[in-house]
Amino acid sequence: MIVCDAGKTRIAPAYANAAGFAASGSKVGEAGLVCVDDTLLIREAQQGNTAAFEELVQQYDRAVLRLAVHLTGSQEDGQDIYQEAFLRAYVNLARFRFECSFYTWIYRIVTNLCLDHLRKKNSRGRHVTITVSPDGEEEEVLNRMPDHRPGASPERSLVSTNCADTSFVLWEDSRPGSAWSSN
Repeated sequence: MIVCDAGKTRIAPAYANAAGFAASGSKVGEAGLVCVDDTLLIREAQQGNTAAFEELVQQYDRAVLRLAVHLTGSQEDGQDIYQEAFLRAYVNLARFRFECSFYTWIYRIVTNLCLDHLRKKNSRGRHVTITVSPDGEEEEVLNRMPDHRPGASPERSLVSTNCADTSFVLWEDSRPGSAWSSN
């Protein structure tokens, strides 16, 4: 694949018609090969031309994979996101509005997928798991674990308050000069 005109067009021999003329928005390059603008490829792909979308994938696949691997830090996760990104681009191609380049659009898709992936990866283990009790009812695991915070139980809160009051009184009484001190 040869890139021409500042990365916006590429050689795509499939887009020359039988007479050798290029479609509108295309330029005939060396050896009769056709340089096709991304805009033309996107419009063709929006009309159902899978070859046009394949050409877009070939143009941006390395950059997308490199970005996904870099952001996730994993070759496997990067490849999964790479596939998901192009799948989402294909499914949502009809909503592409030509306000930005295809590269910017696919870059944003990859970035969002990577951020979602990293959020999920970091929050795994924080989710409350649900178990099924022997009688068939669902219950959260955390409901079976005691909560030792003072505010979690009114009785525990009352006991901790009374203990704090008692220890303050004992401390006051043990000060030198008090009625309870040995001095």
